[in-house]
Amino acid sequence: MTIQERLSQTALPLVPWLPDIVRTLQEKRRLILRSEPGSGKSTLVPLALLEQPGSIVMLEPRRIAAIGIANRMAELLEEPVGQTVGYAVRMERRVSAATRIEVLTEGLLVRRLQSNPELPGVSTIIFDEFHERSLFTDLSFALVLDLCRIKSDLKILVMSATLDCGAIAERINESEGREGPDRVPILECPGNLFPIETEYQSLKIGESTVQCCARTLHNLIDEMTTQGGSRGSSYVSHQRDAAKGLDSQHKPAILVFLPGKGEIRSVVEVLGDVGPEWEVLPLHGSLPLAEQRRVLQGAGPGKGRIILSTNIAETSLTVPDVSIVVDTGLVRLQRYHLRTGMDRLSLDLASTQSVDQRRGRAGRLGPGRCIRLWAPQDERPAFAEPEIRRLDLASLVLECALWGAAEPENLPWLEMPPRPAWDGAKQLLIDLGALDRQGKPTQRGKQIAYLALHPRLAMLALAGLEGGNPVLGAVLAALLSERDPSGIENEADIRLRLEAFSDASQRVRFRFVIDLAEDILNRLGRHEHHTTQETETTQSMPSGTKNQSFNKDTSGQFFHCTQAMMEEAGELLARAFPDRIGKRQESGVYRFMSGREASLRGRLIHSEWVVAPDMDAGDRNGVIYLAAPLPEPLAMELLAPHVSKELSIIWNGLVPKARETTMAGRLVIREEIRKCDPAELKGALPALLKREGLDILPWDEEAEAYTGSQQLRGQQPHHGPRQKATARQLLDRIRFWIQHQSGEDGPQRSRQWTDESLIAEADEWLGPFIWNGKSNGSGPIITASSLYHALTERLGWTALHHLDESVPPLFISPAGTARWIDYHSGEPIVSLKIQEVYGLSESPLIMGIPLTFELLSPAGRPIQITRDLGHFWTGSYAEVRKEMRGRYPKHDWPEDPSHAPAHTQVHSRVAKS
Repeated sequence: MTIQERLSQTALPLVPWLPDIVRTLQEKRRLILRSEPGSGKSTLVPLALLEQPGSIVMLEPRRIAAIGIANRMAELLEEPVGQTVGYAVRMERRVSAATRIEVLTEGLLVRRLQSNPELPGVSTIIFDEFHERSLFTDLSFALVLDLCRIKSDLKILVMSATLDCGAIAERINESEGREGPDRVPILECPGNLFPIETEYQSLKIGESTVQCCARTLHNLIDEMTTQGGSRGSSYVSHQRDAAKGLDSQHKPAILVFLPGKGEIRSVVEVLGDVGPEWEVLPLHGSLPLAEQRRVLQGAGPGKGRIILSTNIAETSLTVPDVSIVVDTGLVRLQRYHLRTGMDRLSLDLASTQSVDQRRGRAGRLGPGRCIRLWAPQDERPAFAEPEIRRLDLASLVLECALWGAAEPENLPWLEMPPRPAWDGAKQLLIDLGALDRQGKPTQRGKQIAYLALHPRLAMLALAGLEGGNPVLGAVLAALLSERDPSGIENEADIRLRLEAFSDASQRVRFRFVIDLAEDILNRLGRHEHHTTQETETTQSMPSGTKNQSFNKDTSGQFFHCTQAMMEEAGELLARAFPDRIGKRQESGVYRFMSGREASLRGRLIHSEWVVAPDMDAGDRNGVIYLAAPLPEPLAMELLAPHVSKELSIIWNGLVPKARETTMAGRLVIREEIRKCDPAELKGALPALLKREGLDILPWDEEAEAYTGSQQLRGQQPHHGPRQKATARQLLDRIRFWIQHQSGEDGPQRSRQWTDESLIAEADEWLGPFIWNGKSNGSGPIITASSLYHALTERLGWTALHHLDESVPPLFISPAGTARWIDYHSGEPIVSLKIQEVYGLSESPLIMGIPLTFELLSPAGRPIQITRDLGHFWTGSYAEVRKEMRGRYPKHDWPEDPSHAPAHTQVHSRVAKS
């Protein structure tokens, strides 16, 4: 029987289209194929292409799907897997010299391309389920398009049930310069044979998704075990026929799509006992491969099944007997938080593309039914967000560097990697030693890539090898590369997983981790120039490590976790995850270099330092899933390259304390409160004054100060004694003087004496007078005297002499009394009792501005304010005299005060200004 005859016997919808698909691909070398779920594209198309020369490589995004599809194709050929059709997934490969179709996961294709870019013997590469857009799907696609520039005869087929065909075709056209009739063809082929009834059930008020899902399942079980009913659809008739009697060959299976493993567990708990006729099975990526295969094998006679699945069953996988799909419409996606360098899981709405794929699962075997747990008008995104937009790009960037593409622009991407994520990944690889500063791969980078792990985990394995404990490094890397299989809950200590791993009774649970750890050990032991192609070959570890290899004797003690190994776990993890070293805070959470805080559960809650390789950054606060304790000296050693010291000044008014903070990124390692050094305070002055304002300084406190040589009075200038003055008086005089200077040759400019200038330059003019210039001190750093002297120093002695000549601080009255002149308002004002100006016939001038007199009564109450004393004497003084004589008869109230009584009269000369 020919291959075509075998394919025709399947009666799958795609059979009539196979000749067109083969011919078009042969002629154009490129083809985009879109066909509905259940059409048979994953199994029929590769087999149909066997008529053409060369071998075929088909990429599948999931391991279980790759194995299942290869087995189905081999079954159609009536051959064992490994003959014409084989597969290769991580840790498992079934091929032979006769193999012409090999189903791979994308990571293995990347390794094969890096090892031998020419892909000898390969004529066709098929990208199946391309819509999933995993990180390595995009990378593989870019590398293959780049390869086609030198291997022009290579054929590329892209397939999916839900695909933006136009965008993919256009990208290939652009990359290869295809125009006109040579443009990439797109084939749309029919798929689903059977109708699918779709209904919507919104959540009830106060009902959770889990509760709604359990309620829907109970209703479905009741329907299928009842022979009556009012619905007359083809679906109902089909289901009733299938459900009659428990001796039926197969009962229908219900496939339920839930966002994650936690929701699956919750539905099982809420669902409760559904009776012996039904089997409830989980299906998610963290299940061992054997358990995933069990789900795909179908139920026994008379058994119905409820499959609670994540989006792993959305495409490629065919779960037997499914005719009902219950879809929550939710998906939990991993996102890389660039600022923290951590992943976080977010609960998102599944795209229209995804829910259509899920719906299609119900109509593969007969009329189906899809129950959607949301309202039909609810909006959702059209396409799922590809991983290249939301995941850590470290593995991708390393592979590109090994390919020779140092920058993203060097490859023909379907979608260009985000530049910030690319640069962040590049910096991580430089920090790990995988790339040099120019972005070229180092020998360490080649070792990391060869281990086929995330660069961090590869570093973990290498740290174990270099530290003399390769087994521990390999086991930790294997544990972290897979979802935690231990079943341990509410306990973050990774050492408990090591204990469980060393327990022979847990062999089945840790089967894949055991195999992966052994594979890592084998790779660590291979020669550095050994081919990177996946093989079944196993070789010995380097010398000195034989006694630490796995012991698979009949006792089952394949790994013994000693206490010494337990203590080394933290060190190895910290060398691969230095940015995940966290310090316990007073609140009980752990803080990391990024500033992110996260909590953990279990016996590590009192550890001062931990390293957390597995955690969720969360929206605001994270959760640590796996961690190990870390000694403080080791934490400090590993954080040392990132440590800096920050000094901040704590102010209580003008009394300072220094807070010295040792930081690793945004992680506070220690704080010390100590006395301040004047040099530290000098630089802090502008910030203090900007925050608090100049009024924090002691402007109005009296200081011992030389008040100048010129006093405003009716006699010759004389040198005055040291008197009590305030810094504010001096500043007001300076500002008045500057304001009324004429010409451009004034000794001071206004901008130097504004509040803004004084604040901005405080370190220069005020800094030298901290604690009066002493090298240390306590109490306020600036006193009234030091502030006054700082102003005079800023002004300069020459300018101070001009100031004293032009803007006197004191007015000496004819009576001989000295009164401060107030310049704060911008005009000179003196306040004194009226008797003190008897004998003064007119207001003196200061820099051409008349002195304003605030005249007071003998009791000190205001009588008159005047800038023209002569006009006051001849004018309103008569009324003032009349009133004041009545109130203060004992005081002298002359009719003409400009001519003072003999005992007060003095020469009435005005100081020149």
